[in-house]
Amino acid sequence: MAAKRNANGNGSIFFDESRGKWRAQIQWTDRNGEKHIKKFVGAKKTEVKNRLDEFKKQLLISSGDFSNGSVSFQDFATTWLESSLKQKLKPSSYMRKETTLRHQVFPLIGNIAIDQLTHTDVQNMINELSKQGLSYSTIKKAYEAVNGCMREYRIKTSSTLNPCEGISLPTASQRDIADITFFNEEQRSLICNEATRVYSNNKPVYRLGHSIIVLMYTGMRIGELLALKWSDVDFDNRTISISKNAVVSRIDVNGESKYKLINQTSTKTKSGRRIIPLSGIAHNSLYELYKINGDKDYVMCTSTGQQSTPRNISRMFYGILKKAGIADDETSCGLHTLRHTFASMLFMNGCDVKIVSELLGHSDTKITENIYIHLLQEQKIKAIQSIDRFIE
Repeated sequence: MAAKRNANGNGSIFFDESRGKWRAQIQWTDRNGEKHIKKFVGAKKTEVKNRLDEFKKQLLISSGDFSNGSVSFQDFATTWLESSLKQKLKPSSYMRKETTLRHQVFPLIGNIAIDQLTHTDVQNMINELSKQGLSYSTIKKAYEAVNGCMREYRIKTSSTLNPCEGISLPTASQRDIADITFFNEEQRSLICNEATRVYSNNKPVYRLGHSIIVLMYTGMRIGELLALKWSDVDFDNRTISISKNAVVSRIDVNGESKYKLINQTSTKTKSGRRIIPLSGIAHNSLYELYKINGDKDYVMCTSTGQQSTPRNISRMFYGILKKAGIADDETSCGLHTLRHTFASMLFMNGCDVKIVSELLGHSDTKITENIYIHLLQEQKIKAIQSIDRFIE
């Protein structure tokens, strides 16, 4: 069956009997007068129609034509993500931005036409997120995502207005001070005992159980541990060198979303590149892991040599917590609790906030202070009490 010719830019859909496939194609002329043709092939008519419609939206966006209201904020933001941010951002940063838009922004303002989005729409979104009890940082990320998208829209359309200007975020007094969870001495002991438990034949119950102890006594992020290679470990000088990070990124394969572990040659922040001295317990646990995976490049590998994923470690961690009687479900605390525990031990032993910040790889001591404000306050109280004891 021959394709029915439609007007320039409308596209056409037809069934190719010779191939037994549905085909769609669209012809358009760009601003320079050059003609282009884009074709799509699929087993179902709806498949090629959806791909054609999506491409037509991208054409409208790239041409800056938003006059007919067919381009929603979600359409524009999705194209902005794919065509611009995906090339500029690290996979982890891109995924955070995409997740923020998908979960916090699109449900509230995604269907509004991009050229009709108002200051009131954006403010209502912020207010609704606040009513949902989301953290200040989550709300701020949602605002920044919308603001970045609207700046791009303003550049494309030469608009002088940005509906994100003058938006009121939660006030400083409303900002959430993170309710930091960390394990006390008794819980740390229970975790270590369970993580290193063996069967009657001396085989470990948890093949990589010592990794939980390593996380708890080094303060590493889970991505930093997963990217750690044996070449980064100096057993003689009892140090580890942190210079890489592993992240899970969402990728599209034949229209389906899949998740893949990606090794980045840089850390989360510039300050993330650091050398961490090993305590005795961290050193011993790393050596136990070396006995298991020493013949492989990465510290964290499965028995088949595949690099471990965050999900692998999380499942093991929750299993350990459940057996130790510390948590009943996965919502109680995450792997980051181990990092908080490391910081809490340092503060409780009088360690200076700058040293703690450097060991954690924070980009600024203010980040450390904001996260651990309660622990720092306790440290101040103890310092004052020590003066009273000295005078007495």
